This record gives sequence, C-alpha cells and structure tokens, in this order.
Amino acid sequence: MSRRKKDPTAPQTASTKITKPERPKNGIKVSPELAAIVTSVDLSSNVTVNDIGPTNPELADVDGEPPAWSNNRPEIAGAFTWFKSHQGGMYYNNGICYGFLIDGDSGNRCHRGMLREGQGWQPDPNQRHERGKSRYQEHIEEHGGEGSCRINYRRVFPQAPLTTADIVSGSKNTACGRKLPHRYNVMAYFLVTDVWAEKVDGKIGFKVRFEKLDLSEKSWWAKKGTILPDPLTRAYTEAVTLQCAACSLPSKQVYMEGWMCLNPRCQEFWMLSGSQPPVTMTFHDKFLEARTRHEPPIEFPPLVPNLPEKPDSSSSRASWRFGIVCPHCRKCIPRIHWNGWRCADNDAGGPEEKCPFERWIKLDPVALPAEDRNIDQGRATKLVLLTGSPDDTSFPPYALVTYSLGDAGYILHFKSNSAINSRPKGPDGLFQELQEADLRLRRHPMSQAQVGGTLTSQFSTNFGCPYKFVVCVESRGFDQACDPVLRALGRLRWATETAVQSMGGTALEPNELLLLGYFEDQRISYHDDGESTLGPTIATLSLGSTATMSVRMKYKYYHGFTKSSMKKKKGEEEQEQNGEEEKEKETVALLADDPVLPSCENYTNRQALKKNLLDGSTSEENYKKAWWESFEQNKGQDKPPDLMKIKLEHGDFVVMHGEGVQKYYEHAVELDKRGELRFALTARHVKKEHISEDEWKMGQFTLNEDQIYDGK
Repeated sequence: MSRRKKDPTAPQTASTKITKPERPKNGIKVSPELAAIVTSVDLSSNVTVNDIGPTNPELADVDGEPPAWSNNRPEIAGAFTWFKSHQGGMYYNNGICYGFLIDGDSGNRCHRGMLREGQGWQPDPNQRHERGKSRYQEHIEEHGGEGSCRINYRRVFPQAPLTTADIVSGSKNTACGRKLPHRYNVMAYFLVTDVWAEKVDGKIGFKVRFEKLDLSEKSWWAKKGTILPDPLTRAYTEAVTLQCAACSLPSKQVYMEGWMCLNPRCQEFWMLSGSQPPVTMTFHDKFLEARTRHEPPIEFPPLVPNLPEKPDSSSSRASWRFGIVCPHCRKCIPRIHWNGWRCADNDAGGPEEKCPFERWIKLDPVALPAEDRNIDQGRATKLVLLTGSPDDTSFPPYALVTYSLGDAGYILHFKSNSAINSRPKGPDGLFQELQEADLRLRRHPMSQAQVGGTLTSQFSTNFGCPYKFVVCVESRGFDQACDPVLRALGRLRWATETAVQSMGGTALEPNELLLLGYFEDQRISYHDDGESTLGPTIATLSLGSTATMSVRMKYKYYHGFTKSSMKKKKGEEEQEQNGEEEKEKETVALLADDPVLPSCENYTNRQALKKNLLDGSTSEENYKKAWWESFEQNKGQDKPPDLMKIKLEHGDFVVMHGEGVQKYYEHAVELDKRGELRFALTARHVKKEHISEDEWKMGQFTLNEDQIYDGK
C-alpha cells in the first residue's frame, strides 16, 4: 500500500492531556486506561516500504533518544507493566490492550512499518471454510506522519474497550525509514481510535488506528533536523463516514479506491462497488490525517515511571524483583541480583563503555510464617493418585511419609515441627541468618529458553562441585561457604543418609549444594534433575514460607508414546494447485521399551500387552494394533495428572532416591499464595569422573561440631 508522499512533519498539539474517546458506533466499549507501544518503526518517515532494507544507507538519523530501550524482550517486559509479553506483538489483560510491539517484516496494504504478528485471522462468517484452514498470518500496520498510526493485531474482542497504548519499536522493522538506536525502543502513548475488519483470501482480521497523544514536543524518532510546526496549524478533522444500505451500520472510508462496509457480518462486507477490492490500495488522506479532540482532557502518567528513592516497607517484595529503567542511559535493567540492579551486567561493550549506574537495597527481614501444621492432614500432604505410608515412630521427632514409585525409586518426606525448628542453630535460626548473609543470589540466563534474554524466575547460587543443568550457575567451593550454609549442608547429609539407609541402600555423600531464593508468586516449573553426572539421591531442605511440590509422570511414560512433528514438502504440482509450500504432519510413535509404570494411562491393558510381547505370544505388529485399539477406548491425550502434591513447610526435608525417579518423573515447586520468602537448599552427589580434579576439590568439606546434625 502506498500514500502520496509529503514532507515529513513533526507531530504537534497544544495539550498533554487526554480524555475518554466517544463510544464508537460499532459497539466496541471505550475505556480511559493507558497502554503502550514498543516498535521498530519510524512514525514520521516518508520513505515507502519497498525503498527500505536492513542496511539501506538512505535510512535517516533520528532526532533524539528513546525514553527507554532494551537489548531483548524480557528486559522490556520486566521494566514496564504495560508490556509483559515475551512473545507476540500485543500485551492485553482482561480484554484491555496495554502495549504493542512493532517489529519484523511487512504485509499487504501497508503504509509504513508493516509487520507480521504471527497469529491467526478469523474465518469469514459469511463463507464456508475447510476445517483446519481458518488460521492465517496477520499483519500489523503503523503510520505516524503527523502523529497517527495503524496496527493489525492478533485479536479484537467485541466487548473490549478502546484504550490508549504504549508502543515499543524493534529494529527489525526496516520500513520505518530511520536508523533506530537500539534493538527495542520505547516510543510514546498512542490512542486507539479505530478498529476495523478486513478480508484476505476469505479470512477476516482486524486493524487498529492509533493517534499519538502528546504532540507538544517533537517525537524523538522524527528525522534529524525536523522543525516542530506551529500547534495552531494542527486542525481537528474527521474521516469520511457513510452508512451501509444493507446493514444500516456506519463505516469510515479507509482507502482512496472507495468506501466499503467494514461490518464482517454484513453481506456487503469488504465489497467495492459489488466486487472484491484490489490487494494493493492507498489509504485515504482524511483517514490518515484525522485528529480526535479530547474534551474534557485528563492527565496521563509518565511513560517511564520515576525510580523510587527507597523501597516502601509496606510494599510487596514482588514489586522489587522486576526491572527498572536506568536514570543515566535509559536502558531497561532486569532484576538479576537479589538485592538490587547494576546496569552494566548485560552490556557487551568495553569497560569504558559500561554505564556506571548501580542501585542496591537493604531488604527488611521477613518473619517466619505462623505455625500451621495439622498432623492429621498431614503429614501435610494432599494425595492425588499415590498414597504415602505414614510413619511417626521411626525417626522422632520427625514424622515420615514414604511414597513408593515401584522399581523407579521412592520419595521420602520428613515433616518438621516447632520443637525441631526452634532449637538453637535450627531451621528458625537458619532462615534468619540466610537473609542477613551475602549469598550472592542472582537470576541466571536460561540456555534453552525460546526467547533470548529470559532469566530464571528464582534466584540461585551454588556451592561445592559445579552443577550444570539447563541453567549454568557459577559455583564456589565449600571453603567459601558461610556458617548457615554449612549447617544446612550438615542437615542435608543426615537426611540423605537416613533416607537411603532406611530403604536398605548405601548413600553417596553430597558434594554440591544449590541454594534457591523465592519471592512471592515465584515458582519453578516442571523439570527433572536427571543429569548423567549426578548420583541417584537428591535431598532438599525447605526454609521459610510454605510451598507445594507437585510430582507427575513424564508425558511419554504416562501415555506410552512420543509425539513429534515433521514437515513434509508437497510436490510442485500440489504447491501450484493449493498455494501451499509446506504442510505439517503429526506422527505418533509408541515407546520402543515401555516401562508401564503404575498409575500410567491404560495401565492394566498396557501391562498385559507388554507381557504377551515379551513372552512371544504376540507379534510386534499385533502388539501395536492391539495397543492402539485399547488406547482408543480411553481417548486420553491430555497432560499427565499430578501423582502427588506435597506441602513443604518450614524445616521439612524431601528426599528423592532412585535413577528412575528423575528418568520417568518430573516435579514442580510453587510458593503458596500467602508466602513472602522461601529458601530451598538442595544437595546432590556429583560423580568424580565427570569433573576435573580442581572441581572435585570444591566439593570437599569438613563440618565442625555445631554444623553436624544428629536428627534432633
């Protein structure tokens, strides 16, 4: 899509206030909430889409610097409440859109800065479609020659209110016509003024028009040297609006080629004089240049919040685990450190280029949670599928619950109590001392994350032998560990030895300790610790707020099959006929060696079928046929259910033992809703043959009398 070129003019206005826009006639609600846009487009360029490439020397320099910027999406999502999306081009909550990201490539009917959002268009309600072919790539369109922009976004709810939006610009939007200074650039507040439907190849999607709110100052992305026009010359104009004879609803004229009904339920929808409009069209000047008058005006908050001088003791700690905007260089700084922020952490430049800003805070100590134990419920465990065996006599003063996982192994839950916790140098003291110690807790990059820059939600540090699994955490030898860490290690060594020996085994002494810190609302999702470098036992000590540990069977072992996707290229003739380059085909394969674990799906039939296969009474072909016939009767294809939910309270141990526990099962831990702070200290044995001699020495330790635990 093209528009007749004009000289670039800087946005302008006589007010920095906004108001509720009038309720549109298409039935969409209106709301005064503010939202934001993050984009990589230039909103005042007069360069057409086809003229611009990633390294085009004709791209103009911008006139200023963005109010905030980042190197990756998680940094933006951590620093602002109006754009929490790590993926996708729009952030919305409860039907209200708060922010947009404009980045990527262009699509059809673009004026400036078109990009794909990667989600599906809705099927045309007036046409029939083949099943499975209603999803279509959408496009986002943006324009800001004089403070307005249009964006296609993934979904518009008919009940959703119109709102103002913040915009972030990504540098991959090469249609912007500017050399954007950073990968992601915060732009400004924009008002959503119009939402309308369009049709492409029988699919319906929506576009959005924005108007920049504050026109009193020149936009930072304006072409370098642009002069701010006189605000008095900026007229408040309206687009051409006509009423449809078929549905009696009004629609604005968006394109120069002619007026069309934009009601997707109308039989005349997207028809230009009774025919389908051309793919390439030109935006109508009056639609582009329309400007909304806001009466009465209301003030909008700063786009970038000011950095508080001091944390409010009455505020939630969760508000301090997120990012901030550096007051020096305006970079979004993620909350990497337990006790503050440092701007230079993710800066790839040399020492002379690193921003010197640092901000450290002293967190007030968190009191221990109120005693909330109930021995009758408990062993404090909510059973789901597996029933634990309680034992109140073998290891007093602990109450023990044992969960058998058959040949895979077992999980032991040692329940603490107030008598244990309140002893000198016990769990109560450990919890307070760990808060005061310099543990160097921090969040670490996730190597397997889909979005670059994603950090772990919890804070961690490691002592002893290096433990590298999914997240690489720098380790320090036990000779550098403080006293409370070594006392916790002494307790974990006791729990490891006691648990394994009680089941008739011989324990390997732990030589690694991973310490995790959780603020409220934090969790660690389903995972396993099944690294080949580790021994078969994992013991955890829980301190502080209560958490719930969920255990479930891994997908393939629960269902008995794996699912994988493969893309099969169609022949050239089929490509020409259907216009499709690739078609995804899902394949399902049975496990080559199905362990048939207790509580797995279709357990009885799978156990009988496996027995027949192993004793030769059935062929592999007949086994597979009978397997699928049995499976179809159950039709179970959902996520595996939780086998157990263990309530881990202050001072509790949980010990998982057995190679099969990590191979066949996975676990997740989530802090309870009322929880404020929790430390989880987990001890493992790292095998000597997998690490260097120096790394092995890091796991050696000698405990003094106060650090050795006797189970009391």
